[in-house]
Amino acid sequence: MPVGLTAAADWEVTDVTDLQLVLHELVPLCELHGRHAGVFGSIRVNTPADATLGAAEALDAYAAEAVEGVPEFTEVVIDGRAAVEVSLSRAGEWNRAERALAIETDGQTIVLTLTGLDQEEFELGLPAYRLALDTLRVTG
Repeated sequence: MPVGLTAAADWEVTDVTDLQLVLHELVPLCELHGRHAGVFGSIRVNTPADATLGAAEALDAYAAEAVEGVPEFTEVVIDGRAAVEVSLSRAGEWNRAERALAIETDGQTIVLTLTGLDQEEFELGLPAYRLALDTLRVTG
Protein backbone atom coordinates (compact mmCIF):
# COMPACT_ATOMS: atom_id res chain seq x y z
CA MET A 1 0.00 0.00 0.00
CA PRO A 2 1.49 3.37 -0.98
CA VAL A 3 0.39 5.17 2.22
CA GLY A 4 0.88 4.78 5.93
CA LEU A 5 -1.21 6.13 8.79
CA THR A 6 -1.84 5.74 12.50
CA ALA A 7 -4.92 3.86 13.63
CA ALA A 8 -6.78 5.14 16.68
CA ALA A 9 -6.52 3.15 19.92
CA ASP A 10 -8.52 -0.08 19.80
CA TRP A 11 -9.34 0.28 16.09
CA GLU A 12 -8.64 -3.05 14.39
CA VAL A 13 -6.78 -3.01 11.05
CA THR A 14 -7.69 -5.73 8.55
CA ASP A 15 -6.41 -6.48 5.04
CA VAL A 16 -9.49 -6.82 2.82
CA THR A 17 -7.86 -7.19 -0.60
CA ASP A 18 -8.96 -10.84 -0.80
CA LEU A 19 -12.66 -9.82 -0.66
CA GLN A 20 -12.56 -8.44 -4.22
CA LEU A 21 -15.31 -5.89 -3.54
CA VAL A 22 -16.23 -2.71 -5.37
CA LEU A 23 -18.13 -0.25 -3.15
CA HIS A 24 -19.23 3.10 -4.64
CA GLU A 25 -16.66 2.70 -7.42
CA LEU A 26 -13.86 1.98 -4.91
CA VAL A 27 -11.88 -1.20 -4.24
CA PRO A 28 -11.10 -1.58 -0.51
CA LEU A 29 -7.48 -2.42 0.38
CA CYS A 30 -7.70 -2.37 4.16
CA GLU A 31 -10.22 -1.50 6.82
CA LEU A 32 -9.88 0.08 10.23
CA HIS A 33 -12.87 -1.00 12.27
CA GLY A 34 -13.91 0.68 15.51
CA ARG A 35 -15.94 -2.13 17.11
CA HIS A 36 -13.31 -2.75 19.83
CA ALA A 37 -13.35 0.98 20.57
CA GLY A 38 -17.14 0.93 20.89
CA VAL A 39 -17.71 2.56 17.48
CA PHE A 40 -19.82 0.81 14.84
CA GLY A 41 -18.09 2.41 11.90
CA SER A 42 -15.08 1.95 9.69
CA ILE A 43 -12.36 3.78 7.85
CA ARG A 44 -11.41 2.11 4.60
CA VAL A 45 -8.30 2.66 2.53
CA ASN A 46 -9.38 2.18 -1.08
CA THR A 47 -8.25 2.63 -4.64
CA PRO A 48 -10.60 3.57 -7.50
CA ALA A 49 -12.07 0.69 -9.51
CA ASP A 50 -10.92 2.67 -12.56
CA ALA A 51 -7.16 2.89 -11.97
CA THR A 52 -6.84 5.83 -14.37
CA LEU A 53 -8.79 8.21 -12.11
CA GLY A 54 -7.06 11.02 -10.26
CA ALA A 55 -8.12 12.24 -6.82
CA ALA A 56 -10.94 14.58 -7.88
CA GLU A 57 -12.34 12.12 -10.43
CA ALA A 58 -12.27 9.27 -7.91
CA LEU A 59 -14.28 11.33 -5.42
CA ASP A 60 -16.72 12.38 -8.14
CA ALA A 61 -17.35 8.70 -8.90
CA TYR A 62 -17.64 7.86 -5.18
CA ALA A 63 -20.12 10.68 -4.59
CA ALA A 64 -22.25 9.95 -7.66
CA GLU A 65 -24.12 6.99 -6.23
CA ALA A 66 -27.24 7.35 -4.02
CA VAL A 67 -26.33 10.76 -2.61
CA GLU A 68 -28.86 13.03 -0.96
CA GLY A 69 -28.30 16.75 -1.46
CA VAL A 70 -25.12 18.26 -2.85
CA PRO A 71 -21.76 16.78 -1.76
CA GLU A 72 -19.30 19.33 -0.34
CA PHE A 73 -15.82 19.12 -1.89
CA THR A 74 -12.80 20.79 -0.26
CA GLU A 75 -9.21 21.01 -1.47
CA VAL A 76 -6.70 20.18 1.28
CA VAL A 77 -2.99 19.42 1.65
CA ILE A 78 -1.90 16.10 3.15
CA ASP A 79 1.78 15.22 3.59
CA GLY A 80 2.69 18.15 1.33
CA ARG A 81 0.47 16.91 -1.52
CA ALA A 82 -2.76 18.29 -2.91
CA ALA A 83 -5.77 16.20 -1.92
CA VAL A 84 -9.55 16.49 -2.10
CA GLU A 85 -12.08 15.75 0.64
CA VAL A 86 -15.84 15.29 0.29
CA SER A 87 -18.65 15.28 2.85
CA LEU A 88 -21.92 13.76 1.75
CA SER A 89 -25.13 12.08 2.85
CA ARG A 90 -26.19 8.74 1.41
CA ALA A 91 -29.84 8.27 0.53
CA GLY A 92 -31.76 5.03 0.67
CA GLU A 93 -31.68 2.39 3.36
CA TRP A 94 -28.45 3.67 4.97
CA ASN A 95 -29.37 7.37 5.11
CA ARG A 96 -26.12 8.38 6.74
CA ALA A 97 -23.28 10.87 6.51
CA GLU A 98 -19.96 9.86 4.99
CA ARG A 99 -16.62 11.52 4.49
CA ALA A 100 -13.83 10.67 2.06
CA LEU A 101 -10.40 11.99 1.14
CA ALA A 102 -8.53 11.23 -2.09
CA ILE A 103 -4.82 11.71 -2.65
CA GLU A 104 -2.59 10.78 -5.55
CA THR A 105 0.52 8.78 -4.74
CA ASP A 106 3.36 8.01 -7.14
CA GLY A 107 1.59 4.90 -8.43
CA GLN A 108 -2.13 5.21 -7.75
CA THR A 109 -4.92 7.24 -6.21
CA ILE A 110 -5.84 6.35 -2.63
CA VAL A 111 -9.22 7.17 -1.11
CA LEU A 112 -9.91 7.03 2.64
CA THR A 113 -13.58 6.74 3.57
CA LEU A 114 -15.38 7.05 6.89
CA THR A 115 -18.79 5.44 7.37
CA GLY A 116 -20.86 4.65 10.42
CA LEU A 117 -23.88 2.50 11.09
CA ASP A 118 -25.87 5.71 11.60
CA GLN A 119 -25.26 9.42 12.19
CA GLU A 120 -24.24 8.95 15.83
CA GLU A 121 -21.70 6.24 14.97
CA PHE A 122 -20.37 8.38 12.10
CA GLU A 123 -19.75 11.24 14.53
CA LEU A 124 -18.08 8.87 17.02
CA GLY A 125 -15.73 7.78 14.22
CA LEU A 126 -14.69 11.31 13.24
CA PRO A 127 -11.76 11.56 15.73
CA ALA A 128 -10.26 8.32 14.35
CA TYR A 129 -10.72 9.60 10.79
CA ARG A 130 -9.04 12.91 11.67
CA LEU A 131 -6.14 11.02 13.28
CA ALA A 132 -5.77 8.93 10.12
CA LEU A 133 -5.67 12.10 7.99
CA ASP A 134 -3.28 13.90 10.35
CA THR A 135 -0.83 11.00 10.23
CA LEU A 136 -1.32 9.98 6.58
CA ARG A 137 2.02 9.70 4.78
CA VAL A 138 2.60 8.84 1.14
CA THR A 139 5.20 6.08 0.99
CA GLY A 140 5.12 5.22 -2.69
